[in-house]
Amino acid sequence: VSFRKVDSADTDRNLPGAEFDLYRVTDGEREQTALISGMISRLDGLLEKDGKSIFELPAGVYHLVEIKAPDGYQLRADPVVLTISGNGVFAALLAALIIAAVTFVICLSGLKLGRVFGTKLERYAGLIGGTILIVIGLEIFIKSFI
Repeated sequence: VSFRKVDSADTDRNLPGAEFDLYRVTDGEREQTALISGMISRLDGLLEKDGKSIFELPAGVYHLVEIKAPDGYQLRADPVVLTISGNGVFAALLAALIIAAVTFVICLSGLKLGRVFGTKLERYAGLIGGTILIVIGLEIFIKSFI
């Protein structure tokens, strides 16, 4: 994860010189000790600590608290709340593999049906294939919320 400090009125404007602490939130309460303290925004706006601007964080909820505002700016009153999900990349990869496998099976089935029935089902091929893909897409979409 990386963080960038920008002007809220002009998000293309990076703001160097801000300082932040990152806290883990457990059971709805911010922990007393910062997980990462003293992150400072560079000229490009990225927050950096000990030469690092990318931070590995486990799944969970975090508060990014501004403790020093850049020159000419006011300190942000509320923390930025971050929620990091643990299975986003895996779920996306799995969904892509399932779609690829199902598409392959549909193509093979279509070839087999084409050889067996020839042109008898030709006018329905688009309707059948489209319906199958829509049903599969709906299934994946619904399962992603369960």
